[in-house]
Amino acid sequence: MPTINEINIGGTVYDINVPPTGQIIKNGVSKSWIQGRDGAGFKMNTINAYSPAISIKTTDGSWEIGAYDNSGWKNRLIFCYSPDDNYSSNTNETNRFYITNDGRTNLHQVGHGLTLLWTGHANSGTITLNDSIRNYDFLYSVVKANNSYGACFSIPVDAFINIFSPTATGTTSNYWMQSYYASQGVGIQYATDTTITFRWQSSGFLERLYGLKVF
Repeated sequence: MPTINEINIGGTVYDINVPPTGQIIKNGVSKSWIQGRDGAGFKMNTINAYSPAISIKTTDGSWEIGAYDNSGWKNRLIFCYSPDDNYSSNTNETNRFYITNDGRTNLHQVGHGLTLLWTGHANSGTITLNDSIRNYDFLYSVVKANNSYGACFSIPVDAFINIFSPTATGTTSNYWMQSYYASQGVGIQYATDTTITFRWQSSGFLERLYGLKVF
């Protein structure tokens, strides 16, 4: 095993100069935006499936930052929180968040116009919301499937009411609050101002529902 003054790269051990503080220090190098990778202090040059580049320990787990060469995750910066208990038992359940290459994100935060209307873990029966959806302009959901969160369902409230009113849908609605995975989401049968009734027990779970007031 390499010592604290050695590093193993691709099976080859190199000597490195680590100061007494234990920090690896590098002076900044000026580069153009597009050449940034050539001046980085640490560079992961290839990707192989899920490839974490750095791990940061927390009190009860760790955060990993990396990328994933998968059709649904390409070109995203991924933040993955791994609880210690799951790591110790090799239980592959984590919370994963991302930023896309065009700036979209599934990092959720109450505020900035968002009001939490419901939180839990449901994919069947009826849930009761904290407030009437008519007090908001948009609904924004967080759906969990295959141990991953997806913020993929956003709809104007007026359209939601028109589509999912009990008189409009009856028992024929086949609409999904979709997750990352095309076959895993939450089907809705109908909704009132303060309740949502699911069509069937689906493979995804509704975890949170927000109302957004923008006007």
